[in-house]
Amino acid sequence: MPTAISITEGKWHHEPDPYNPDSWRSNFYLDNKGNGEIETMIDKRSLFPMPVFKWAGGKKSITIDGIDRMPEPGKDELIAMDTMVAESAPLSHGTHKIPLLKMQIGEDGYLYDGYFIESGGPLILATGEKQKILKEAAAAGPVELDLNIPGRPGLNAWLATPALVQDGENSPMPEPFYHLDFHTRTALGQSADGKFYLIYVDGTSVNRIASHGGRFGVTLYQMQKLANHLGLINAANLDDGVFSSIMVIDGKVMGQDPEFHMITPYDDNRWVGDMVLIVDDED
Repeated sequence: MPTAISITEGKWHHEPDPYNPDSWRSNFYLDNKGNGEIETMIDKRSLFPMPVFKWAGGKKSITIDGIDRMPEPGKDELIAMDTMVAESAPLSHGTHKIPLLKMQIGEDGYLYDGYFIESGGPLILATGEKQKILKEAAAAGPVELDLNIPGRPGLNAWLATPALVQDGENSPMPEPFYHLDFHTRTALGQSADGKFYLIYVDGTSVNRIASHGGRFGVTLYQMQKLANHLGLINAANLDDGVFSSIMVIDGKVMGQDPEFHMITPYDDNRWVGDMVLIVDDED
C-alpha cells in the first residue's frame, strides 16, 4: 500500500517508515475517543509498537517486519498479510521471484500450508533466515499474533506527505519540486476548537493540462496557507494526485470527472489504503 503507515480502527494494516528525523514524511494519527472527542497527533516516529508473533506457548517471540505487503527481495522478513490483501497482492504489491514460505494462522491458532481458510487469520510470509522461525513455530503448536493496538479501538493513521501544520506551527516544506508542483490535493486537519476537516482540491499538473486539458491544482505551499486560513493546529497532506484523489458526499462525486481523471496507463483495479470514510452513526 502506498500509505507507508495505515491503522484503521485500532488495527495495523501497514508498518510505518523507519524513523528518519530528516525525512519530510510524518505519521498523522487520529484517535476517535468514542465520546465525540477526536484527538490528532503528528510525529515522524511511530508512537505505537509493532505487533509481536509468538509461539511455543508464548515462550518465544519476534516482532514482525511488515504488514499487508510483499517481502522485500534480499531481506530476511516475516510479514503478516490479510487474506483480502493477499488476493490482490500480485496487482497492488508486485511479485518477486524469491524463495517464499507461506502459511496461514487457522482459527485454532495452528499454522497451515495453503491460502484463504475462510475462518482463519492472516497469512504469514517468510523469507531468508526467517523461514526457519516460521517452520519452528509451525512445529511447536498454536501461535499468537494480534494486529490490534491494545486499548485504542478508535485509532487511525495515515502517512503525511508532508505534514502541513504540527501543534500550531507550520511544518517545513520539502524540496521545491514537491513544494511548488501543482496537483490535486487531499488533506486532513483539526482546528483548536476540535473540528475535523477533510480537504479536497481538484485540478491537475501543468503537464497533464498541456496533454489533456483541465485546470490547475494547488501547491503544497498553498495547501499550507489554506490550513492556516482554517485555523488548523494539526494538518497533513495525504498521498494525492489527479489519478488517485476524489471526494464523495452523500453518494455524489465532487469535483473532477472520475471517468476521465481516474483512468491511468497503470489502472489495474488495485486495492489501496489511502481512504478516509466518515459514516453517520444514525445511518
